[in-house]
Amino acid sequence: MQRIELDFIRRTPRSRWAGRVLFAVSLGIAGDMAFSYAQLATTVKANEAVVARAHHPRKAVQNVSNDELAAAKDTVDRLGLPWPKLFSALEAAANDRVALLAYNETLKTPEQWN
Repeated sequence: MQRIELDFIRRTPRSRWAGRVLFAVSLGIAGDMAFSYAQLATTVKANEAVVARAHHPRKAVQNVSNDELAAAKDTVDRLGLPWPKLFSALEAAANDRVALLAYNETLKTPEQWN
């Protein structure tokens, strides 16, 4: 059996420029990150100051009468009706023998329309 000789020491000189270039690039990136962090910290402080100035105590809500509350609720209910469905049903039924004579506002749900 032959003896294996392993050479653990490199005899040809290695180029050191690649390591130095990599180090310079990493320093540049780290510097850019530090600069960006400083800019962001300044921006955050400025925005927090704007928010602090914009925070005003709110005035108490005015009391609303029951009539006004009922009127607002009725308006919301009317706006929530499925108007397109109602009008498409009316248009589908339109002929010489069918006509819309009146609309009863008290019927608030489609189940009551029938």
